[in-house]
Amino acid sequence: MKKFKFKLAPVLRVREHEEEQQKMRYAQALQNKTRLEEQAEAIKSNIQDINDRDIRSQDVIRPTVFQQHYAGVHEMHKKLKSVNEQLARAENEAEAERKKLVEANKRTKIIKTLESQEKETFFKELQRLEQEQLNEIATQMYNSYEK
Repeated sequence: MKKFKFKLAPVLRVREHEEEQQKMRYAQALQNKTRLEEQAEAIKSNIQDINDRDIRSQDVIRPTVFQQHYAGVHEMHKKLKSVNEQLARAENEAEAERKKLVEANKRTKIIKTLESQEKETFFKELQRLEQEQLNEIATQMYNSYEK
């Protein structure tokens, strides 16, 4: 009995490998985005802590304390702006990697669909050949009984 052999199996393996590589790149982009989101939250939390500690803890605000507070908050806002810009770039990068992953998935699925169609055709042909053999055996047996 013949075995099914898919002619494009090497192409399928390559496409599956490319898809796995793209999944890894997409996961890395998502990790980078998540890391930047956490960094932005930490900076926001630091700004809130500075506000609570420096301003609200004292009844009368001295000018030097206010200057230090303002400088610290201003520096944190600059960091937050930088992180938000990096986050926007990371979101764009993650979206681009996601689109590449979708495309890689489509390319793999096309080959898999082709494989399943060829496999189905192969098994139908195999079944047809087996049926012909069985019919031939039955005909020979019938003809041998008549003699």
